[in-house]
Amino acid sequence: MDSKQSEILKKLREKTSFPMNKCLNALRESNWNEADAEKLLIASGDKAAIKKSDRETSCGLMAVCGKDNTFTVFHILCETDSVANNEKFIEFARVLSVESASHSEIDEFLDNKMSDGYTVQNFINTKIALFGENIKVINFSKHNNKGDENVVLGCYVHGQKQLASKDGNVYIGTSAVITKLKCTSSLSNYNEEKIGSLIKDISMQALAMQPKYLTVDAISEDDKKTMIETFGDEVDYSKPPAVVEKIIAGKLQKFYKQCVLLEQEFIKNPDIIIKDFIEDFKKENGFTSIDVLEYFYDKL
Repeated sequence: MDSKQSEILKKLREKTSFPMNKCLNALRESNWNEADAEKLLIASGDKAAIKKSDRETSCGLMAVCGKDNTFTVFHILCETDSVANNEKFIEFARVLSVESASHSEIDEFLDNKMSDGYTVQNFINTKIALFGENIKVINFSKHNNKGDENVVLGCYVHGQKQLASKDGNVYIGTSAVITKLKCTSSLSNYNEEKIGSLIKDISMQALAMQPKYLTVDAISEDDKKTMIETFGDEVDYSKPPAVVEKIIAGKLQKFYKQCVLLEQEFIKNPDIIIKDFIEDFKKENGFTSIDVLEYFYDKL
């Protein structure tokens, strides 16, 4: 192998991430034509993907990309933890996350052509051949402010992985919460860093406590009725109605503190509940109102 061929081999290896011996074989088969060799490697990745498509994928990572007040979230699954924790797999997840930012649906994302002319699915297939495991992208979702300038989104990602390439808007981990807030006036009047800190705290709370409801008003009457029925023998219905009503109200309050985000004790300061924490933040930072519109929780 001469110096020119060595350089071609090096370039192909860096571009495709295929093992050196596979790159060398592809170059020899293509008479050292780099473009043809790359096509052969892509084709081999597609074949590998087909062969492994039925294999179970029970491990993996979550990828979150935040850009222009929009968050894209998806799972990238593989077969073993050893691959999921591999630095090359984590970097692969980062590249996919960046690529996902401009897409709204999973099929559109997978069919999109990347800068090298191959689709995202082709790219995934090359990694299937590289890691020797089935790899799938699932649970693709998009979250944005729907054009409302008074709405801002943020996130907290648990189990974050160290990224080889620094990218401030990409997070790779194992679970995540995306939180959406609305203020009554333009956020441009306020400190974005402080808003980001508030959203992160609320997101951390939601991830740690996993409340079923955002507010008490979000609980349906049927759900309240079911909850009261579960109290069962804990309530002595032979007592006066006013006493029974007070007992039930107390038990419902306890239920709210467990299952309603805004009624929960703040994990960073149990002396206050989340609703009061937000109210204090609002007063201290000059907001007229701050409302938590929704939160999205997802995990592997």
